Amino acid sequence: MCMRTTSVRWPASLPAAKSAMIFASWGACKHYHSDLFQRGMVYLVALTGNTGGKPGSGIKVSTWWPFPSLGTDGVKIATEPPEAPPVDRVSLKTVTKMMFEMSDIMRGSPMIPWLYAHDPKWREVAQKSEYADPAFKRPISEYMDEILEKGWQPIWPRPPKRPRFLYFSGPNPLRRWPNSETIRESLWASIDTIVTCDFRMSTSGMAADYILPACGYYEKPGIKYVQSYLPYVVVGDRAVPALYESKHEWDIVFLMAKAIQERARARGVESFLDSNGIEHTLSNIYDEMCNDGAYAEGAEGEVAALDYIMSYSAITKASDLGEQPWNKAVEQGMVKIKEIEPFYMAAGINSVMSDYDESRPTNQFHWYVKDKNPWPTLTGRQQFYIDHPWFMEIGEQLCVHKEPLPAGGPYPLRLTGGHTRWSQHAIFRANEQLLRLQRGGPVAYVSVADARSRGIDDNDFIRVYNDVGEFILRAKVAASVQPGEVICYHAWEGYQFPGGGAQNSVAASPLKPTSMVADYGHLGYKVFYQSQNHVPKEVAIDIEKVREPV
Repeated sequence: MCMRTTSVRWPASLPAAKSAMIFASWGACKHYHSDLFQRGMVYLVALTGNTGGKPGSGIKVSTWWPFPSLGTDGVKIATEPPEAPPVDRVSLKTVTKMMFEMSDIMRGSPMIPWLYAHDPKWREVAQKSEYADPAFKRPISEYMDEILEKGWQPIWPRPPKRPRFLYFSGPNPLRRWPNSETIRESLWASIDTIVTCDFRMSTSGMAADYILPACGYYEKPGIKYVQSYLPYVVVGDRAVPALYESKHEWDIVFLMAKAIQERARARGVESFLDSNGIEHTLSNIYDEMCNDGAYAEGAEGEVAALDYIMSYSAITKASDLGEQPWNKAVEQGMVKIKEIEPFYMAAGINSVMSDYDESRPTNQFHWYVKDKNPWPTLTGRQQFYIDHPWFMEIGEQLCVHKEPLPAGGPYPLRLTGGHTRWSQHAIFRANEQLLRLQRGGPVAYVSVADARSRGIDDNDFIRVYNDVGEFILRAKVAASVQPGEVICYHAWEGYQFPGGGAQNSVAASPLKPTSMVADYGHLGYKVFYQSQNHVPKEVAIDIEKVREPV
């Protein structure tokens, strides 16, 4: 997918299509050389005049409209219309700086650098030079030390201060994080208190200290998603009441704030200083959050908040929903996006860099391709060449082809995967009805040749292993799988595997420091951009037949 450094021979005649698009999806982000994959795509669309600015061109993963927000100020939720953004067509450089500063204030940390900083056992595996690109001239630890010292990746808390409390709602860390068994024995075990808010018993929930029972998707109102190829915000209302002791996350957060306020008053604790030295009130935290009663737990507070969002949020305020905007939105099932200010077409993870016009498709980079504004790169142009010292050191100042690395050890097979057809991530992976449509548990698709050479028959139990870890599951021998490849579709819960190991138990997830550089023009940390991803694909493994687990 990437061009080699040798000469490229173009076909005699190129296709006469008016525009071309590469639909990349998310798969290219989960390999060690993901950045080279995607740079190769950028080269291709740029050299053929399909970078963007016209319909049907560019590289596409999905569309992320700016997420509707309540406009919080500290912990206080707004009741008045938010102020207009201070700038109009903000440059990407300004947005990148703003997003980094926002991450700094909000104490957000990208996963892989955070694990590196706080889990010594995980770090020992991830920084092994034999798993990384041999072109790096120094030990990986030296590059990572420089990254952390220069603050290129925001890490909170900053070492040597350690994480003491972990709260998560939505993610499933021990299923998704690479080399998760090591993390559970190391970092996870060192955290004093772990709390999750979930509507099911996940792998991570089973290892948490407390589970706050959230209700299911059809038991609460809410904005379902704004990730779409259509200019609509999709909403959903409560279809049935919450079961048993479960509650909407809205209620759970407010009830926790109320309990903290009561305890703070009883103990005479007025406030505390955060790590920025900013004072926060505890004795009045609930009253602040609900804006002195404007919002509160319960259906009335939910609707008040949703009315505010529909009335004033950046992508719905021009939609003319009337006096009871949430009820109108629920009646329609979705809200047509009429207008988005240019600032929001650049901020966040959207970064479309085009004006929004509801009468035509939105295409990226109109400000640069059509309006001829400077590109937000170091040079102000579409930039192929990266002369950052680390890129030049490993021969990646231009895109090159590099073979997969033996991450996990010198083993002959490569473990890969993708999204399952029977679940959304892990949400329904253990659902009994859906399991009846499959084999009933975790399976790995194995080629006929690899199965035959190892004496493996269809539905046998196999052990998948490398130097990092192992897991056991059934083999599904498939003629569609090429030799050398083993496919295990994602999201199986750890407790569904015999013996406890899961597919990420073998993921060494080696570090690539060039994915984490900053202070170089357009290269710098921004939420969901320019950070190391985990590497659950192209893992070096082998397999063997084992007896059926007891």
